[in-house]
Formats: sequence, structure tokens, C-alpha cells
Amino acid sequence: MFVSSWVWSSALANFLFDATDTLIKGQAHWDKFGLEYYIQVPIGLILCAIRTADRRFHLALVSVHLIYQGSWILRLFNTVT
Repeated sequence: MFVSSWVWSSALANFLFDATDTLIKGQAHWDKFGLEYYIQVPIGLILCAIRTADRRFHLALVSVHLIYQGSWILRLFNTVT
């Protein structure tokens, strides 16, 4: 269980550092990500704080979140034409 706690704590720290970094870069940088960023960061923080021993739940949670993150990244940064 220690490894699982370490991984989720790292993900939580990553969300916090990302939000802080985005705020430091200014409002224009924050606004570039749109309303979706305001929603996905708190949801990501909440999801990282969930503690359960059910591995299927964690697998489902990680899978859905990674699929969403991948789609969000492609929509924002896919500038190749």
C-alpha cells in the first residue's frame, strides 16, 4: 500500500505544482486553457485524494483520467496541419 500512496501523493503534488505554475505565468496563460482547466484541476485533486484498496477502481480511475488528459492535450496543442 505504501507504493500506491506514494504514487497518488506524487500525482496530487503534480496537480498543485501545475496550477501554481500556471498562476505564476499570469492570467493570459491561465485563460489560454479555458474553462476546462478550472474544472479538471480540482477534479484531479479530488480524485488523487480518494483512498481505496480496490485495484479495479484505481485502474478504471486512471484509465478514464488518462484518456481525458490525452484528448485535452490533443485539443489544445495539436497545431500540426
